[in-house]
Amino acid sequence: MFVREVADLFRQYADEQDNTFLTAAQVSTYCRLGYEEYYRLVQKISPESLVTGVNITLNGVWFYDLADAANPVRLLGTSLTHKRMLRLYRLALVDPTTGIVQLLLEGVNTAEEWQASKSPVLIAGFMPVKYFWSGDRILFSATMQGTVQVSYIPYNCKTAEFAGGIDWTKTGAGDNEFIDNFQDFHELIALLAYQRYAIRDGADNQQLQRQLQALTAEFKSYLGSGRNLDVAHVQQTW
Repeated sequence: MFVREVADLFRQYADEQDNTFLTAAQVSTYCRLGYEEYYRLVQKISPESLVTGVNITLNGVWFYDLADAANPVRLLGTSLTHKRMLRLYRLALVDPTTGIVQLLLEGVNTAEEWQASKSPVLIAGFMPVKYFWSGDRILFSATMQGTVQVSYIPYNCKTAEFAGGIDWTKTGAGDNEFIDNFQDFHELIALLAYQRYAIRDGADNQQLQRQLQALTAEFKSYLGSGRNLDVAHVQQTW
């Protein structure tokens, strides 16, 4: 489905004829909220399907500020150069020409762990390096030199700061705004959007609730083990 098709399906579920009670802008908002909930579900079960990446060049530094307007790559703050980072998936030192990973960096959870692991210099690119995400900065346990690939899960909707995400206002005839490759489950977005609308409308639809539960369970199964038929089994932990 395209965005407009999800919006049309939501309108059918809402069954509201009064366009002053349910405006086009509100339809876009409900669909975006439904998509964000759908997106969080994918993050929990199959985060690798959402990962994107960008390279940053480091020249003998301990940290990189992802919001500093002076830096060429900005994933946080108010002057984004790429989609906003929601979750950091992986950092790797890579060959700038081939993209081949030379060293995987190890994330730590506390500043104390990062401080304890600090070394004066990255020796030949082969010693273990740890990193800590603190505020807008990525802190490294060694002075970094070279190209670091930042693999991350982005916020995937168009925003005032960055126009590269899905535009949920593209609901008119002829609008073909792409969502993602999980097209068999885009009905779920409309159902989740209706669930948000029902809070305002005070109208609980049991049939739609049953469809939401059934399709959510099917989507979880697909994300956990159904995408790659060559995978015999993936342990499901939700």
